[in-house]
Parts: sequence; C-alpha cells; structure tokens
Amino acid sequence: MRIFLLLFFIITSLFSDELDDSIRSQITNENSKVKSIYSANSNRSLWVGHEQNIKELQEALQDPYFNYKYKDFYQSQISNYTHLLNSVDTNSTQYSEDLAKLDILLTKSYLDLINFIVVSDIDWDKFESKLSTLKADKDITANWELVKKTPPSPHTAFNALKDYKLKDFLTSLTPQQERHKELVESLKFYQSLKDVKKVPYAKDLKLGDSHKFVVNLKERLAVEGDIEKRDGYSEKYDDELQNAVISYKKRFHLEQNTSVDKIMIYYLNKPTNLLTQSLVTNLDKLKVFPNKFSKEYLLVNLPAFELDYMKDGTSLMNMWVVIGRGERPTPIFSESISYIELNPTWSIPDNLVRRDLIPTLKTEPDYLQTHNIKAYRYLSSSKVQEITNFNVEMLAPYEAGTGYIPFKFVQGAGETNALGKIKFMFPNKYSVYLHDTDSKELLDRRYRVYSSGCVRLQKPFDLLYALKGYLSVGDQNNIDKYIENGKTVSMSFKRKLPVNIVYFTVFNKEGKTNFRKDIYDYDKFIQESQKEGE
Repeated sequence: MRIFLLLFFIITSLFSDELDDSIRSQITNENSKVKSIYSANSNRSLWVGHEQNIKELQEALQDPYFNYKYKDFYQSQISNYTHLLNSVDTNSTQYSEDLAKLDILLTKSYLDLINFIVVSDIDWDKFESKLSTLKADKDITANWELVKKTPPSPHTAFNALKDYKLKDFLTSLTPQQERHKELVESLKFYQSLKDVKKVPYAKDLKLGDSHKFVVNLKERLAVEGDIEKRDGYSEKYDDELQNAVISYKKRFHLEQNTSVDKIMIYYLNKPTNLLTQSLVTNLDKLKVFPNKFSKEYLLVNLPAFELDYMKDGTSLMNMWVVIGRGERPTPIFSESISYIELNPTWSIPDNLVRRDLIPTLKTEPDYLQTHNIKAYRYLSSSKVQEITNFNVEMLAPYEAGTGYIPFKFVQGAGETNALGKIKFMFPNKYSVYLHDTDSKELLDRRYRVYSSGCVRLQKPFDLLYALKGYLSVGDQNNIDKYIENGKTVSMSFKRKLPVNIVYFTVFNKEGKTNFRKDIYDYDKFIQESQKEGE
C-alpha cells in the first residue's frame, strides 16, 4: 500500500501539532482500547514518521503466521484514505484531518490483529454453549477446559511501538509457537495447490499390478510428497508406490494395508479447501490451550488415539490409546500425575452404575460374582459394610436421575480388573486417569473409542519404567516384586508430571502433515462459532 511510503516523511513541528490536534479530536468517538493506546503516547500520532513500525505492521497483516485467515483489519479503508490523500492539498486542514484518520485506522488495525493472534475470531462462549447443549439434547457430557486468554493491555502494545519491536511483540503472543508454525506452513502448502488432478478409479490395485491410472496415482501422491516427484512414471504398482501408499494412509489414518481402493481414491480426490479448513480450525484451537507446555509432560491427542511422552520438544515414547466413546467423550484438560497404583481396584462411579451396571445385572444376576465385584452399603461418608446377598432390586430407587447412590461397588485387583494392572493417577474432578486394560484387543482397532472417558494405554509398563526416575529409590527397586505379589500398592511421585489431554485433528509427525477424523464434532462446533461478520 502506498501509505507505507506516504507516512515515512519527517514532518515539521508545526504540522505535527496540527496532526496531533486532529487525532485528539477524532479519538473521542473511538473505543476505550484505541483511546488508551493513544493516551500512552500523550494522544500524539503513533505511526506518521515511524517507518519501521509501519513496514512491520504491513508485513504482519500479509503474513499467514499472524493473519492466517487473511482478514482485512481495515486494510481496505487504509488504502482508500491513501488514495484520498493524493488529491488533498498537503498544507490544508483537511490533509491533517485525513492523515489523523489514517493514523487511527492503522492503530485499530494493529489492535485488531493483536486480538486475532491471541483470541481469534471464534466466539468461545458460543462454542462452550454448544458443548453444554449436548447434555440436554443427547445426554452427552462434553468437558473442555478452555484456556481463555485476553489480549495485552494497550499500554503494552504501545511499548512495542515505542521500542520498535512490533514483529517481536506479535511473535511473542503466538500460542504453541512450534505447532503454530508447522500448521501455518501446512496451510500455505495446501492453499498453494491449484487444479489438483483427480485420480480415476477403475479397480483396486495391489503390488505388482499394472494399469494406466497408476501414473495418475503416482503424480497425485507426489503432490503431497508421499512419493518422489519426477517425470515419466511407470504404469506398474512397484515398491516405491507401495511405500507411498503406506505413507499416505498413515497420514490420513486409513486402514493400514497396501491396497489402493475406493476409500483411498475418495480421500485423494477430496477438495483441498476441506483440508485448509481443518488447518485453520486447528490454528484457532491453539488459542484455547496453554501458550506453552512444560519441558516434560505426557500428551494425549484424542483424535490421534495416541499418547506421547514429551521432553524438550521431542517424543521419547509413543503409544496407542483407547479413549472415551462418542457418547462419553474423554474430557480435555491438563493435570499432573502424583502417584501410580499397581494392581489397582476399581470403585465404579455412580454414573456408570446407572448406565452400565444396573442394565447388566438385570440380564446377568451373577455379574458381580463372575467379575470379582463386591457390593457395599454406606454407613457414613467414610464407612461401608459389605453386602453378601446383594440383588439388583436394591438399586431400583436410584436407577433414574443423577442423585447419590448409597452403595459402593468395588472390583478387586486381578486379570479381569477393568483397569488392568496399573493406573497413573492425576486427581481431577472427572475421575479420569491413564490405565492398563483387560481388553487389549481394542487397541488394535483403527478408531479406538470404547472407554467411558478414561485413557487406556497400549504399553503401560513401558511408560512406568520410563518414569522410574519420578519414584523413590525403594519403589524403583521393588516394582517387579509389587507386580508379582498381586497386592494393591501406591507409589508416590517425587515431583509431579503434567498430563495434557488435547484435541488436534491436524498435526505434524515425522515432518509430514497428518489429518484425523473430527471424532467428537468439536471442529464442527468451532467452525459454527465464528463471530458473525468476521
């Protein structure tokens, strides 16, 4: 924009006074943030004569790292005033008034860009309302502890201008900077894909097959880097194509085989704008997670069905997990592991007594005995008495509703315990934790949504040994003994380890962009919560 040349000139003291007087007059009708940032500068011009700040603002407005939705942020009006000033006498009062309007527009653009970087244009209250509606409409309790942020004060924003550190300041506001950068780079790449040729489908293809459409397939896979780009592909399904098929199917979480089938062709032919929309939504999501996680933590990404043990930005261990099914979604929040239980017992929560145990007991009266579950009656809040002749009719008054159930059901430790042989405890209001499982076959499935909210681990003992350093020396030396004797043992951590449960349907893995299904429809709700007119 020509304005970024027009405002570079050094203005005279007399004209400066006229300009500042015009600004003081015009900001009386502006919002409190605009008034505050000008107040920090004694109600004087913020932009005229400040070449570096103007240049950096212009660059930031055009940079998807900061403005990944390419929002206008007054750029059109700024351009209009630039052209208008070309036809106004520079010695006239009108010129100083129009230049003041331009200065204020630049300020509003700057403040709106800051707000977008920190908050985005999503109405997060509306999003939370949509989650709450799930309870009323479908009896689904969807919990997401949003980390809502507020933009820095206008005075802080002014200091960045005063110190000529606008770009550094905007960069410091960017959440989860490494993940943010990866998503933006992926967004730029997929936005650059124009007129991607569709791949025809004739039949399923496997290693060794030959078909004229194999050339189309290889060319399409080369677009996203799953196969080396070059001229003159053969029509044979060779080893190179097989590796590319495996790569592509991993990135899109398709069934892990080497067949080129209708489903893979469907994904290859999906409009790229659907992929860019997913990328944008995941950039929006970064605004409601902590700006950064600690140096060492466990990361559970629900749509990926994976847990990573992270340290200094590197995954030291990765494993598959089973998470809450659609009607019982795993909550999204952060807490810290404080202890581990070996050979745990399981006290069945009241909501699962109503939802699962009562219906099961009606069809399997001996279910408690066959699954090593004991029933107790509460005599007080801390005292219980075992019931040896329990029957389901005793629960009839408590089957409906959400109130207190005066019975406790505890599954003993052992091979059939739903928690398996170990659980990692990070006390929280959802009674959710990481644990082993007695249904290990579910970990081999592609969509691992089978729990009632807890996170079941593929390799719980590998994780235990990786975290040995968090235990006392005595517990470290006795782990094998504890496991073998079958008794419930609690091992406290010397220091807590954060656990972050997140929801990213797009992420970078091994240098490649991965896409996952929006299993709980949260991406859809975010997209529906964009503020109107923005």
